[in-house]
Amino acid sequence: MFSAALTAHVEAAYADDDTRDALCAPAPHPHSALDWIRFFSDTQERSKRWTADPALIDWLSTCRLMGRRLPQLSPEQRTALLPMLQAQQLKLAELPHQADVVTAVN
Repeated sequence: MFSAALTAHVEAAYADDDTRDALCAPAPHPHSALDWIRFFSDTQERSKRWTADPALIDWLSTCRLMGRRLPQLSPEQRTALLPMLQAQQLKLAELPHQADVVTAVN
């Protein structure tokens, strides 16, 4: 239900298709261990995009379907959070490549 609410909000609040597509990127369901790593990497990318948009953060903080409440962050805190999310995403993106190397060696 949260995904539908987010999609409806983004459709109503944003006029630009590229912005709407970026904020509502698909999240394929994971089936394997490597899929989970990719899923979390995608989640980090989504978090980075959402965190960069103060209006979306405001909406998310009031959305009862979110499942958890977002902490109230100042613009400065959001700006400081973005590099950390990006660093985590880069680490997650590297894990499947490392797993491929281990699999090839074995």
